[in-house]
Amino acid sequence: MNTLKFFRKYISLGLAIVFLAGCAAPLATLTPASPLTPVNSPGGSQPQNPLPGPTNAPLPLPTESTPASLLKLIQTVAVTPNEHFSIGEGGVIYYVPATDRLVAIVQTKIDHPVTLSTSEVCQGKVIGYMEYTKDMQPTGKYGYLACGTADERSRLVGNDLYLSKMDVEPGKPGSQNGQIGWMLEKFDATSWKELASTFVALNSPDEQSSGPDVSFINGQIVVTSQYASGGQIFNGTHNHLFTTDLEPVGKQLLTAPEYPPNFSEVSMLQLSNGDILLFTSNSPKGDLIVLRLDRNWKFLEQRVLRTKAYFPTGSATDGQHFFIAYSDISNAEVDSLAGQNDRLAVFDTQWNLLQDVALTDVQSTPDSFDYGENPWITLQGNRLYVAYLISKLDPDTHALIDTQMYVNTYEITQQSGG
Repeated sequence: MNTLKFFRKYISLGLAIVFLAGCAAPLATLTPASPLTPVNSPGGSQPQNPLPGPTNAPLPLPTESTPASLLKLIQTVAVTPNEHFSIGEGGVIYYVPATDRLVAIVQTKIDHPVTLSTSEVCQGKVIGYMEYTKDMQPTGKYGYLACGTADERSRLVGNDLYLSKMDVEPGKPGSQNGQIGWMLEKFDATSWKELASTFVALNSPDEQSSGPDVSFINGQIVVTSQYASGGQIFNGTHNHLFTTDLEPVGKQLLTAPEYPPNFSEVSMLQLSNGDILLFTSNSPKGDLIVLRLDRNWKFLEQRVLRTKAYFPTGSATDGQHFFIAYSDISNAEVDSLAGQNDRLAVFDTQWNLLQDVALTDVQSTPDSFDYGENPWITLQGNRLYVAYLISKLDPDTHALIDTQMYVNTYEITQQSGG
């Protein structure tokens, strides 16, 4: 890799297409299932006050107020590297209720083949877990779940981990008939046994496989990635819906003109009235926005939350605040990720910006091509666990040479809403 254009996800997608090969056959059209009764997203109660009414025009950019600090930084922990995980690609953090433990999910390099409990043999990369106490002290418990790929994403729902990764149709690697898509797996996060798995064929080239982000909406598992008309113009997202047992129940295309342009990476929350909040960006390396949809995925409203920002991969709410982790590109290189930093923004339920803190502070210099990426949030009680990555590029080739995972622990010091 000689250059890094735009961001790693599209490079990963290109590599996957070259090495996995194959043009995807059309995906059978699925009829969206009737929405289930809305349930609260794990990690906190939902705001009771509805957001402002529908509008088709972007609403004004929030301005920052200056209240007493809401967040107190308790500690920063370097999750990787360690003896079992040399790098920390895709690193996220979850709280598992049944074990009262935190767990980091990480994709890492391996020097020797690893055999999984399913008898699958992984080489090169593997996706695994490490368990921690709520004070981010390692328990020593770790393991490997799935073979690594170009892109993977996950979501914990209750005590179950849903893992989605770019893949090729099983049994046909490298074949012209091998359809590129996703492998979606479900694990018990107490025993780490695989409970179910399914391959998701995509309608290529419109339905891209990069990402793929996992959400929990209307009691269903939602896997999201970029929609590109003819494989060329990125103008929306495709969202595939599954039961919690991984049975497919439909999909939602959020594309123009019914929806404003929206790009992966994304994260979603659902309010108590059923409305869906989709945190995304309006273009690659564009502005961070939130789209409000009703429970039937109908577009209601959009707002610009931060300019020159994207990848809002982490979001949470305590019922009085929205916490959004994102990547700031105001000082990043135009055609590279170098100089990109991760930040954490706090809004009240009327989208007033209360606080915006830096997670990383990397600079782009002739000798340093570091960047922050993939911020993630888990809310447990009055503590906010924010995972993020710091990656390094070779100054000469711009090839990725290292990625490490960190977790900041914050105490939410002010519980009253703005």
